[in-house]
This record gives sequence, C-alpha cells and structure tokens, in this order.
Amino acid sequence: MTLLLLTRHGATDAVGKIICGQLPGYPLNEQGRAEAALLARSLSSLNIAAAYSSPLERARETAATIAAPHGLSVVEAEPLSDIDFGQWNTRAIADLESEDSFRRFNQHRSFCGIPQGERVSRVQARVVDALADIAIRHAGATVVVVSHGDPIRLALAFYLGLAVDHIQRLEVGTGSVTALELNDADATLRTMNARNLDSLGSL
Repeated sequence: MTLLLLTRHGATDAVGKIICGQLPGYPLNEQGRAEAALLARSLSSLNIAAAYSSPLERARETAATIAAPHGLSVVEAEPLSDIDFGQWNTRAIADLESEDSFRRFNQHRSFCGIPQGERVSRVQARVVDALADIAIRHAGATVVVVSHGDPIRLALAFYLGLAVDHIQRLEVGTGSVTALELNDADATLRTMNARNLDSLGSL
C-alpha cells in the first residue's frame, strides 16, 4: 500500500478569476504561501518518503515548502501539470461563462473538448499513469504529490469510479490535501480537501 497525499497548490492571484492552465508566471500569492506553510506544519510529523510536483511554479513552490522539513528535494513530473486550456488561456472566467463552448465543456467534459486545448480523457490518463508509477516506485511509503484542482479531481474520479462529467462536485480547494491509498487491488480515499492537522486526522 502507498499513501498518496494529493495536494493542490496554494492560492494565486489567478485562482477563480482567469484561466492560466499550463502557462508560467502565476506564483503563489500571500494567501497561497500561508496555505503552503500550514500544510508543511500539518504534515511535518509524517514520515514522507518523497515529494513530486507539477512543473508549474505555483505547484513547485507549494511542494518545496512541504518538502523542506523532511529534507527532501522535489521531483518535477510533467504529467502532473494542469490542463492545457488552449484558446481559453488568460481569459477571464466571468467572460467565458457566457460562451456556449465553455458551458458545454463544464456540463459534458467527457465529450466536449477545449478549443486547441487538451482533452480531459488524456489529462486523466496521464495523471493516473503518473500516480500508478509513483505508487510502485514508493510501495509501502507516504508520498506528497502536488498538482492542480482538475487533475486531482480526474484522478479521484478514476479511482472512485465516478463519471468525469461530475468531477466539479468534488471539492479540492487550494492548499488542501486529499489522501488516497493505492495497492495492487484497489484504492481507498482516506480524507479529502483537508487543510490542517485536525482535518487531516490520523494519517
């Protein structure tokens, strides 16, 4: 059994406002740095064997903060990156909500693609493959994996048998940890959207 601490990066100035996807240049803001520091304190007592991160700055910063008390270097993994939002990159979410293509995508993600962007099915496949590889590499250990909201939701949908169209029902806030146990036969969700020691419970 491997315990994966699926961690969404801390807040940035873009969260909830604009689509940034895989674009660089969106570091943690003050709130995001505080969220990362809280996670680092909450996870400091655990025996964490490794820390993996999306290569995007906001994820790397979060991972580095969590890894520091354990003396770990962060391993960057491209498959953990956010969705490539194509033509929607840098667009304001409020503006996109009036466009039919964006509304269709959010209602039927399993079928509707992103203009010049990445299909959700491919995002799910690359993230799940990456997590499976990490679980094999660190069998029996606890590993921090810092990624982004949608990739984490897509991974959870795969392991819990949920329809992709319903992933927005899963709350994965900034600076949160979702603990997922993986073994050869199945997966177990230990905790979801936890932010501090009390909500993390006895991991």
